[in-house]
Amino acid sequence: MYFTAKYKSLYATLYKMSFTLMAVTNMTTVTIADVIVVAVSVLPRPSRRLDLRPRVTLLEMTRAAGSDQKVCKDVEIFTDGSCDTTTGRGGWGYLLRYGDHQKTASGFEPDTTNNRMELTAAVEALSALREPCRVRLMTDSQYLKNAFTAGWLKNWQRNGWKTSSKQPVKNKDLWERLLLLEQRHDLHWSWTKGHAGHKENELVDKLALNARRRGGAP
Repeated sequence: MYFTAKYKSLYATLYKMSFTLMAVTNMTTVTIADVIVVAVSVLPRPSRRLDLRPRVTLLEMTRAAGSDQKVCKDVEIFTDGSCDTTTGRGGWGYLLRYGDHQKTASGFEPDTTNNRMELTAAVEALSALREPCRVRLMTDSQYLKNAFTAGWLKNWQRNGWKTSSKQPVKNKDLWERLLLLEQRHDLHWSWTKGHAGHKENELVDKLALNARRRGGAP
């Protein structure tokens, strides 16, 4: 109905214009084509095509977006690694804390390094989160923290996973896993000195040490 009325109005306008054109030009016969040529040359062109899509207000868009958004949980993570440099036996441990809920875990590696255990603890802890979270991860490893906060990882990747001395970056496999996990979570790094009486750091240190000593035993 809307378009039928529009076309009737347009036809009536063109019909009136034909008589006006005849009077102005002294033409005895005027075709629709003549009228259209004049109309197109005189009338302002539309700024855009007819848009038949339903209108959505900014408020409606904001409400729709807000309904799909989930509030991220605030999670604290404390990690530590341990390694006997003589035997290569290593262990890792972590503490997850969300509100009043806590979870601890630890693991053993038979032939490893202390740095690998530090990284593994962070990988295991972040992998334990079942959904994207806002995470504050505390470690006593400057190696782990500075790789993210001091731009080491960006430089290594830019250099094709080579250090400033052109040597291959160690533990690339773990760094790549951490980079993927960092994309999933809103991750903030912090550092504490080890063996300095920090309650949570002492706990995860004990977890990693016990896992190392226990080996693969349950």
